[in-house]
Amino acid sequence: MAIIELGFDDLPALYLIELSQKKKEFRKLFGHNSQYFLTPRRIIIKLDQYDQNIRTKIFEFLYTGYKSMKWAENQSTPFVRPLRWILSLDKDKLINLDILGVHSSNFTFSHRAIGNKKIFIQSEEEYFQKIRADGKVEFSHIERREKIRQILKDAGISEDETDDILDIQTFSTEFVDFIQEHVDSEGIPPKIAESIIRETLFLFPIKSKSGSVLGDKVVGFIGIIDNPSADKEKVIQGYKFVIRSRFDDALFYIKEDRKIPFSQRIHELDKIVFNEKFGSFYDRAVFLSKIADFIQAKTGLSSRTKIRRASMLSKADITTGLFREFPEHQGYIGMFYLISEGEDEEVAKAVYEHRLPVRQGDQLPETETGIVLSVADKITHIITAFLTGIEVRSEEDPYGIRRAARGLLRILTELRIDVDFEELFNFLSPLIASHYTSKGIDFSEELISQKLNSALDFLKDRLEVFLSEKFKKDIVKGVIARCFSPYDAMLRVKALSENDFSSLFYVARRVGNILEQARHKGFLETVDSPELKFEVEMKLLQEALELEKSNLVEQKKYPEFVARFDGIRKVIDDFFNSVVVLTNNDAERKARLTILSILFHHINKFADFSEIEKR
Repeated sequence: MAIIELGFDDLPALYLIELSQKKKEFRKLFGHNSQYFLTPRRIIIKLDQYDQNIRTKIFEFLYTGYKSMKWAENQSTPFVRPLRWILSLDKDKLINLDILGVHSSNFTFSHRAIGNKKIFIQSEEEYFQKIRADGKVEFSHIERREKIRQILKDAGISEDETDDILDIQTFSTEFVDFIQEHVDSEGIPPKIAESIIRETLFLFPIKSKSGSVLGDKVVGFIGIIDNPSADKEKVIQGYKFVIRSRFDDALFYIKEDRKIPFSQRIHELDKIVFNEKFGSFYDRAVFLSKIADFIQAKTGLSSRTKIRRASMLSKADITTGLFREFPEHQGYIGMFYLISEGEDEEVAKAVYEHRLPVRQGDQLPETETGIVLSVADKITHIITAFLTGIEVRSEEDPYGIRRAARGLLRILTELRIDVDFEELFNFLSPLIASHYTSKGIDFSEELISQKLNSALDFLKDRLEVFLSEKFKKDIVKGVIARCFSPYDAMLRVKALSENDFSSLFYVARRVGNILEQARHKGFLETVDSPELKFEVEMKLLQEALELEKSNLVEQKKYPEFVARFDGIRKVIDDFFNSVVVLTNNDAERKARLTILSILFHHINKFADFSEIEKR
């Protein structure tokens, strides 16, 4: 066994989090039985056996995407922080190593809080005992995490609310201790109080269940401290001073904001530019309201009265002082003021929900009004971006257009909301023209059509990426070539993915190919009442007409539609084996092409099977 410790002043927690996720790479480099431990001052590598290529392997393991730089004038290799010492032993022998200009030795240092004492180590076995007992260093990040987790559990703090801070605190400490204290958050919106405690100070908020739509009230906090001999009372008073100062700031803005009724703030939106090429935030709210009206009419969700009121109020909180202080809580701030003024709860909650989901994995809106508003807000964001020339390039997404599209697709598919983008965009085209005319901006119908087509292509591309995460890409491509509703497209893709569609594919390709041949020869002409002579013709026509009558695609009975072709397949084979479709007899050719056209019409509006690979 060999031990190597690389010592630093203070490694960034985010860098250590990246390293903690490289377990597979570590085992591949150093061996399955080797281990590594991470603290903010040291990276410890315990080797199953010493390797002559250890220096190269250490560099390969330690380099991540975290920003590095050169810390010394003549240093050739950059790193995240300056290396201060190296301890390296193979059993009881010193390993000679030279890394980043630092030579190895047989000593390490204790926890900084107890004097940063030098500790001499005679063997690998002695190292772990001394660094913990004499150095007061809890070297295992896994053990530190479990200790913090237990502290939180004992305080009744839910683990699913702590992951982000838990990671930060695990990799910001070498010795785990904690403080716990009560706070008075009366009058502060719970999410803002929680944000102050979590994001400003990296503390864990303690909450009391209130059942309020605004969230559970913050009544205290847990703080993790990295100090074996801390004056806890002094630490508590320092934290409380910062928290109280931030709470007082929030209360000041709330008092000032309430001098104007929240509903009157709608008119203030006209003074704030949303986009110089589109208009003010008031213009945006009006546009959002019209999209929400369309969605409500198509889905029957909520009521037009609630949706129109919530639409116009949705951005009003950006005029408040509380928003300027806590902009990340847009929407929630609006809900807070509306609830305090006695607004209808669903309208108030929809103002908060209209921005959900903000990040990947966020909850989706729950109220019907909130669902409609969220869909409308994200479509507004995407369309106005394309109308004003904002483009999404490569992986860059500075305006959050790709993020908005993903949130939109999550809502429509997970909450089963059937909105056809092409139909919506056709509805919006004259409204956009009217908007620009009212602003005195020359925006031709042709240019509007071009911009909307670009936005539609973008959404189709995003839908393809979104659905291809769970389903075969060729099936997804075939479906979205014929369907512009994300929810409907998902149902079609699922029907093809979860059922045997070989018969449907066979019929689609065989009929499609013969119709394509007819088109090339200029024969694709049909008749209203085909005259049929043979039984196979009559049987296929009957199948085609029954398929038409069943309306399976219109009723979204897609598994039944797929299964229907198991019976049609034999009829198709009998038809092609018995007659020549592209015969020189005009009447017979037209009759047979008519039958195939009726059949293919229903297949082709379900999916483009030329995009789908043979199964």
